[in-house]
Amino acid sequence: MINFTFGSPSTYENIGRVRTLGLEADLNLQLARNVYAFANYTLNNPRIVRDSNANIEDNQLSFRDADSLNVGLAYETPGGIYTALILRNLSSYFVNNTNTESLPGYTTVDLKLRIPLGRTVVFNGNLDNLFDEQYEQYPGYPAVGRSFRVGVSATF
Repeated sequence: MINFTFGSPSTYENIGRVRTLGLEADLNLQLARNVYAFANYTLNNPRIVRDSNANIEDNQLSFRDADSLNVGLAYETPGGIYTALILRNLSSYFVNNTNTESLPGYTTVDLKLRIPLGRTVVFNGNLDNLFDEQYEQYPGYPAVGRSFRVGVSATF
């Protein structure tokens, strides 16, 4: 297992052996005509089993031990227009293999839109982090706040 280590300078390090156990669950429901609810959960437990540094053995592997939950509500017409509101939650996670530093979890809300423009062309739009939640994904580096993306895709 290769792990990125922050510092001055930042480097990569080889971790002797890691055991990753996890569980994923997914639920999709049709609430009414064209209205759907969905949820998925990932439980993640990556442990360092063996390493040249015995002090980190049996610790969580940094940046990979967060659990995630997504819950959403979607509307899709028979013509393919799709819109969804998605709540995303990531639990706290360690940022070093000694498990002495961690970042708190965070929750964001996203909006998604898909509109077919023809049989093979689709317009896509996303408004991510709707409420402009402030959080860090890496220590000292703020994550992107509210952002949007638009695009067109074609299938040939």
